[in-house]
Amino acid sequence: MIGDARMKTGIQSSILASLVAGLLVVGCSKKQTEPQQAAADTNTAPVEAAAAPAVEEQPAAPAPTPTQSAEVDARLREADLAMKKRDYEAAVKSMLTLQMANTPMTQQQGFDQINRMRDLSRMITEAWSRGDANAARAAEMLRNMHAARTAR
Repeated sequence: MIGDARMKTGIQSSILASLVAGLLVVGCSKKQTEPQQAAADTNTAPVEAAAAPAVEEQPAAPAPTPTQSAEVDARLREADLAMKKRDYEAAVKSMLTLQMANTPMTQQQGFDQINRMRDLSRMITEAWSRGDANAARAAEMLRNMHAARTAR
């Protein structure tokens, strides 16, 4: 029982790490839409303008090409089909391939990726708790991916 609790905690940690990695991917690909405020605002006193820190503008992430967008959509569809078949290992492989490729994606695709990973993680955890060997192997894949990323 104690080993099971530790394994569940490890799986949940791996799931959380995967979600955080997905959020980072989406956050890095997000374009900045608000214009930067001018250094000297006409309503700002010179003392306040001098005290304000300089903001460096981050370069916008490149927009995905139609080919890249189609590739992301294909990986998401692969993961969907595998999840419907309860083939957790195939679903994890599709999602990890998508994450590791660092292919530019639209904001909606980034949200879809995060939602799929969350749903997949939940499905794996539930199936693993019922004793599904496929889910246990998929959880191990996620755990190894998390360990490899944190070892860097």
